[in-house]
Amino acid sequence: MAYSARDFTDTAKTLIEEIRYIIQKDPVIGESKPGSGYEFSGKELSSRTTQLEQELSNEDYIVSTASIIYSVSLNVTQASRCKVLHLDHGGNIHNRSGHLLVMPLNGSAAFERVGSSQSDEPLRPCHYLTETRRLRGENIDVIIVALEKRE
Repeated sequence: MAYSARDFTDTAKTLIEEIRYIIQKDPVIGESKPGSGYEFSGKELSSRTTQLEQELSNEDYIVSTASIIYSVSLNVTQASRCKVLHLDHGGNIHNRSGHLLVMPLNGSAAFERVGSSQSDEPLRPCHYLTETRRLRGENIDVIIVALEKRE
C-alpha cells in the first residue's frame, strides 16, 4: 500500500487541517454543477494543495502528472492532479494513474462494494485506491490526489 494516514508527516496533517479550515471558513466555489457538486478553488487553497502535493511525494511515489477524473450525477467530468471537492450525492472516482489518495474533510462517506453482499466500505482518513470506485455520501468534502510510482 502506498499510504495510510499514519504515513503522513506532521506537515501533511497540518496542511489537511488548514484545507479543511479554509473551505469551512471562507470557501471559494470554482466550477459547479447543480445537483452534483463543485470544486473548491481560490489562491489560499491552491497554495495549500500545491504544498500538500509536494509533501505527499515520497521515495516510492510522486504526485502524478495524470489527471484525476471524477464524475458526479449527470456524468460531469473534471481533471487535475489534486482536487478539493464537494459532492452533493457522492460520485465515481476514476483512477487513471492507478494510485489515488482520497481524504475526507467533512461529511460521512463510504465506497460501494460492487458485486458483494457486504456493506459499503467506510472512507478512512487516507484511503488508497488502485481502481475506479463509487463514493457514496451526501454533502461530502474530499481531497483527491493522483500518484504515480517513481521509476
